[in-house]
Amino acid sequence: MINVMIPYIRQESQGNELELAITGWIRHFKEDFRLTVVGDHHPCVEKFGPVVNFIGQLRTFQYQCPDQYVAHIDIERKVRTFLNERPDMELFVMTSDDTYPVKDFTLDDIRVPAWRMTNMPRIESSKNWWVLDMSKTHELLRQMAFPEYGYVLHQPRVYETRPYRAIQDYFCMLETSFVMEDLYFNIVRPLAKRIDLSQKDRRWRFIIDFGLTKPTKDDLEKLVREYDPIFLNNGVEGWSQELEDYLKEHYKLL
Repeated sequence: MINVMIPYIRQESQGNELELAITGWIRHFKEDFRLTVVGDHHPCVEKFGPVVNFIGQLRTFQYQCPDQYVAHIDIERKVRTFLNERPDMELFVMTSDDTYPVKDFTLDDIRVPAWRMTNMPRIESSKNWWVLDMSKTHELLRQMAFPEYGYVLHQPRVYETRPYRAIQDYFCMLETSFVMEDLYFNIVRPLAKRIDLSQKDRRWRFIIDFGLTKPTKDDLEKLVREYDPIFLNNGVEGWSQELEDYLKEHYKLL
């Protein structure tokens, strides 16, 4: 049994993201698995039956963690709750409510970590908390003489439970914000096989990400036909009604 986890904040979600993401896992993940949503409750959780579980947890707010990127801390606190609920599991998969499987896949298809960038320059000042967190994380890796691959791609990640907990504890990540993907894979697996997805043409054969562009139906049909990806993903600016309609049609929900 493989455990899959989605940290969830309903206020930050758009449309039917969570329901569509869960539907995609049930349709396309060809493993024996159980999916757990940790965070805010959404009524769609009950409709999927025993394959989907829910653990309620309050959101962490900025005033509780001044001078830190609270989104990363909120995720790590939810992951810790999830790990405490499943103390015997050796590994788990973390994904998000805005990442949608659109093609059959197995654990082996996502087990090898994929990177998008390396050697991020040091950034002293920025209004973007995420950029500052990324810079802080890579500065730490430099100081510790570890590789500096950037693994943030918004795709599902496979983690081993014990080293994940160790990274959380060593870097005090329930109180201090860092980029977990980059700490974990550069420190725990510095010499392991990794996939280079720094080029868009190669990356989109794995995951097509709509970060700032709202895709139309024609865009979606053309890109999926050309690249045949396993996943689609959207950022806040990339969500569109046409994306929702496309996924509903793909999952035969219309």
